Amino acid sequence: MRIGTLLNTYKIVPRVLYDLSNSKAGLASRPPWALRHLPDVAVYWLMKALRLTELPKRKFNIQVFLDEIKLEQQIAELRKAGAEHFELSADLIFLHPQFEAWWIEQIPFLASLRKEGITFSVHLPQFAGLYLDSYLNGVRQGAVAEIRRMNEIFKPLDPHYVLHLGSDRFFYYTDLHLTGAALQRMLMKTIGNKGWFNRAKMAGAKLVFQGLVKFITPLAVSRAVHPSLIRSLQEVSQFMPIEKLCIENLENFDFDSVMKRFNQEPLRSEIPVSVCLDVGHLIMQKWTRDQRCFEKFFARYGNRISCLHLHNVVKSAETIYDTGEREPVLQDHQPLNEEGGLLPLRKILEMVKKIDKKTGKNTTVVIELYSHDPLPSMRFLKEIVSGM
Repeated sequence: MRIGTLLNTYKIVPRVLYDLSNSKAGLASRPPWALRHLPDVAVYWLMKALRLTELPKRKFNIQVFLDEIKLEQQIAELRKAGAEHFELSADLIFLHPQFEAWWIEQIPFLASLRKEGITFSVHLPQFAGLYLDSYLNGVRQGAVAEIRRMNEIFKPLDPHYVLHLGSDRFFYYTDLHLTGAALQRMLMKTIGNKGWFNRAKMAGAKLVFQGLVKFITPLAVSRAVHPSLIRSLQEVSQFMPIEKLCIENLENFDFDSVMKRFNQEPLRSEIPVSVCLDVGHLIMQKWTRDQRCFEKFFARYGNRISCLHLHNVVKSAETIYDTGEREPVLQDHQPLNEEGGLLPLRKILEMVKKIDKKTGKNTTVVIELYSHDPLPSMRFLKEIVSGM
């Protein structure tokens, strides 16, 4: 088991912007005086109040802060806390051509860390339409071409790649509109529940919609998702080992429906694509009603799991529908040691350890925090893993 993390968003973004603003080909024509004259106290208390990052205990100085968030310093402090692996967010890297150029300049430094045992992964863009499973051939081909281009850029790091499939939007739509409290509310408005006859009609209509979803889902997966995804993965395998591509489970995504064929012959052998278990997503999707969901996931995909995304999930509120039904509002990507979190951390790490022993693999466990400093979580994870 290798442990690692995403870099701190609230350190890496200011660093990139600052470097670009001081370069000859700056991000904008405005001079960097605003960055140099930011009110020290305002910046300090804003970050402290939002708990975005660890700050020095001495008197805060903006220039010292900018020096301390150099990429080399960020990686050094995370390695000191126990990180052996780093995941890069392609959404931040390819957001702007000058961002991309900045990151390309960092590749030699990052590649040099491989000699010291550091490994890497790249989270492929989530928000840019990189859909290998699109039934629109132009979109699908464009996604394959972009992955080819990104692979050439990151090849010196020998990373594995984490991918979100675009078909999660279909599952999100059907889940939002055709099941649960939303369906109940629609039927209440259109049929009503006064009298036994209307209640019977509501129950019958509910069964019809639920049956419709059960019919549509496998049909959509088999006729639209699978043909496109299989073709895309075959094309990706022509320029990189397909095992390096890890398909991630999402909270609104029927992962089992999509991955079922890849877990059976002949695709199991022909396209041995890997799996990224996002622990927080699985908690949000299944944990509250099935606390054996992790055992089931490892039983189905354990041999294919190459990496885990690790983050806590907390209950932040509760939705009360006008039908009286209550639903917890869960917030993921929270620190590992967050009080009241739902993350069964030790249980998951034990499962990873067991799978590694069985398969001889060295599964990567990546802390995935976006709006929190990963440093405290990295120390917390290292302490637990060291005691196992």
